[in-house]
Amino acid sequence: MKLLTFDIGVKTGWAFAPIGGKLIGGTRRLAPSGSDHGKIAGEQLQFVGDMIGLHKPDRVAFEFSTQTIAGKQGQGFTNIDTIMMQAGMRWGILGISHLLRVRCDEIQPAQARIAFLGKGKGRLKREEAKAAVKQECLTRGLEFVDDNHSDALCLWFAVAFKADPDFAARDAVARMRMRDPFIAGAA
Repeated sequence: MKLLTFDIGVKTGWAFAPIGGKLIGGTRRLAPSGSDHGKIAGEQLQFVGDMIGLHKPDRVAFEFSTQTIAGKQGQGFTNIDTIMMQAGMRWGILGISHLLRVRCDEIQPAQARIAFLGKGKGRLKREEAKAAVKQECLTRGLEFVDDNHSDALCLWFAVAFKADPDFAARDAVARMRMRDPFIAGAA
């Protein structure tokens, strides 16, 4: 199964690979800072459509926080422009995936982190979560260009674990061996 994941925003992180294959990805700035929403929306629709057309995934997923839409604005979390943009980006990815007949999942950031980092990691504060995801990527030998890309990698693993339990089991053993080389069969 080929998976394509997005960490949506003006700077959109992405990751792609068949499960068990070599991951590729990066970050794409959709528009210069201060661009109007129409430009950002158009660039996102083009980018997502191009990525699906290029990689032909079996499944697309994106990270989407309902806290953004629930309106954590005014609490240092976000602002009305971000709320509007994120909601539009959500609809854009869902719509393109539907038109191209590709299954599309939206995943809460906390769910992705729990799958990637382990239990108890879903409620980390934003900066702690970003640092933990980056560290896990480094531990796994995954290169990333920024936190948008590392979040897309985190999401890719969360979706892969859910889609393929055998991959999840193999990954769990590999993670134990990375952390303790004296586990049976590693040394």
